[in-house]
Amino acid sequence: MTQSPCTIDQLQLEPAAAWFSQRLCSVLEPQAPQLQAPVAWSLHQWMQGHTCLNLSGTVTARSAEKGSFDMLEAGLPQQWLADLRAHPAVASAAVGSMDSIAAPLVLEGSKLFLNRWRQQEIEVSMALRARADKRASWCQTPEAESRIEAFVTTRAQGLHEAQLHAVRVGATRRLAVITGGPGTGKTFVAARIIEAVLETGPQPVLLLAPTGKAAARLQHSVRESAVRDKLTPRAVACIEGLQAQTVHAATMRRSGEALRRARLIVVDETSMIDLERMHALLRLAHEDATILMLGDPHQLASVEAGSVLADIVHGTDHASHPLSACVARLVKSHRFPDDGAVARLSAAVNGGRPDEVIEILLAKLDNLEWKPAGTPGEVVRATMAALGDGAKAPPRILCGHRHGPDGAIRINAAIEQRRGVASQRGLYQDRPILVTVNDDLTGLRNGDTGHLTKQGDAWMACIDGMASPVEVSRLPAHETAFALTIHKTQGSEYDAVVVALPARPSPVLTRELLYTGITRTKGAVTVVGSEAAIRAAIGRPIVRSSGLRERLELVRGERVLH
Repeated sequence: MTQSPCTIDQLQLEPAAAWFSQRLCSVLEPQAPQLQAPVAWSLHQWMQGHTCLNLSGTVTARSAEKGSFDMLEAGLPQQWLADLRAHPAVASAAVGSMDSIAAPLVLEGSKLFLNRWRQQEIEVSMALRARADKRASWCQTPEAESRIEAFVTTRAQGLHEAQLHAVRVGATRRLAVITGGPGTGKTFVAARIIEAVLETGPQPVLLLAPTGKAAARLQHSVRESAVRDKLTPRAVACIEGLQAQTVHAATMRRSGEALRRARLIVVDETSMIDLERMHALLRLAHEDATILMLGDPHQLASVEAGSVLADIVHGTDHASHPLSACVARLVKSHRFPDDGAVARLSAAVNGGRPDEVIEILLAKLDNLEWKPAGTPGEVVRATMAALGDGAKAPPRILCGHRHGPDGAIRINAAIEQRRGVASQRGLYQDRPILVTVNDDLTGLRNGDTGHLTKQGDAWMACIDGMASPVEVSRLPAHETAFALTIHKTQGSEYDAVVVALPARPSPVLTRELLYTGITRTKGAVTVVGSEAAIRAAIGRPIVRSSGLRERLELVRGERVLH
C-alpha cells in the first residue's frame, strides 16, 4: 500500500458513508456541518471492519484521483477532535466506559463511536463477563463438579495436558474459549466436552459456525471424533443427531428458538464472527447455557466489523484478566510436525519475523518452495507453473484477491485458457467448482467445493463430502475453483497449497492473510510473491479500532443481555 504522505482530501470516501453522514447531521440540532466528515469516516471505518474512528490513527481508502486504483493512507485533522468535544451532540466518556449514553455520538479519548455500535460493545462485554463469573448449570454444587472432574479424568486417554485442561474448562464453566492453530484438536476437544456434559443428564446441544461450509465441517469433525475416539454411547447418539447451522440462521430463525432452548452452544471458527452477530448470539442464548467458542485469533478476522475473538483472548494470559479462567490454549498441532518446515514458517510469520521467514524460504526445505514474482503477470505465470504437469493431484491455489490482475478470477481464466476449455461455458470434465450461496433445496452451502463429471448425457457435480452427485441444472450459484481466495478457505485443509500474494500494494495483504494461507496445508506449500510483498504482509498485522478489548478488561457490572 502506498505509504507516501497524503491528506484525507486525497482519499475516496465510501458513497454510502457520505450519504448517511449528511442525513444524520441534518437532523442534529443545531445543524452540524462540522461533524459531517468525522461521522462519514466513522461509517467508512465500519465498512473496513472497525467499530469506531480512531482520531489519533489513520484511515485507508482508494485514491480520489480519477482512474487510480492505488490505496492511500492518511492521518486525520487534529481540528476534528476539538470540534467533536465542543459539539452538544457528542458526549464524552472514559475509555472503556460501560455507561449507556443517549447521545448519537460518543467520544472515548480519541475514539469516536456511533452510539449503536458502542452499545453493542457494552452489552457483549457485560454478557461475556456475566457468564465468565458463573459455573455451568450442571455443576452448581461441589459434588456435581467433582463427578464431572472424575469422569473427565477417567476419559483422559488420548488427551495431552492442554487438551485435558480445555475439556475441564468447557465442561465446568458457563463461558469457555478454546483457542489454537490449525490441527491442534479444537473440535476433538469439543466432542469430549459434549461427552462430559451429557454424563450429567440430557442437555440440548447446538452446533454453530459463521458459514454454511464451516457448519458442515464442524458437524463432520465432531461426528468423526465421536466414532474414532469411541465416546460413550450416549454421546455418540447425541452427536449423530446434531445438525450444525450458521450463527445467522440460529439468531434469525423463529426468533432464536434454538439458542433459547440449548444448554451447550458450540461455536466454531469464532474469529470469523463479527460484533453484530456475536451481540445477537449472546442476547438470545439462554442465561443458563454454556457457550463454548472455538477459534484461532491469529487467522483472518470477520468480514464485517469487529475482531471479537482477538479482543476476548487479548491479555487473558494474565490471571488478573476477568476472562482468564475461561480461556484454554492448544498449541500442539497434529496437522504438521512442530519441527517441520511449514510449522517453522507459520510460526515465523505469526511472530512477525520477516528476516526469519525469508531465511526459511531460501533454505529450500522439504515441502516448502518459494517462487519470487514481482508483477501481476509474473504471479499468474509462477502460480500456473506451480500446478505441475498434471501427473499428480494439483495443489489448491489460494489468492489474496478475488478480482484484479493476479486475483482468483484471473488465475482461473488463465488455467482454463491453457487447458483449452475456456470456450466450453463451464461444462468440461473435472472442472473444479465453488458454491457461492446457501441452498436449502440441494443442501449445498456457500463454500462447498467439488468437480463436474459427465454421466451419460448429463453433467453432474460431485460435491466433496456428499455421497450423491447433484445435477448441474440444480446447482445454485457457483464458479470455477482452480484458485480460491484465502478468505474462502479459512478453516479448510488441503494436501498441498500454492499461496499467491498480490504483487501490487494492497490493504488485504496482512500477516493474518499469509499465516492463514500457509496453514491450510497438511503437506506442501508453495509461496508465490516478491520479497517486498512477503515483508509487507508480515509487517502489517490486522489492527481493528474498537473499544471491546478495554471494556472486557474493565467491566465490573452485573447487567446481562435481555
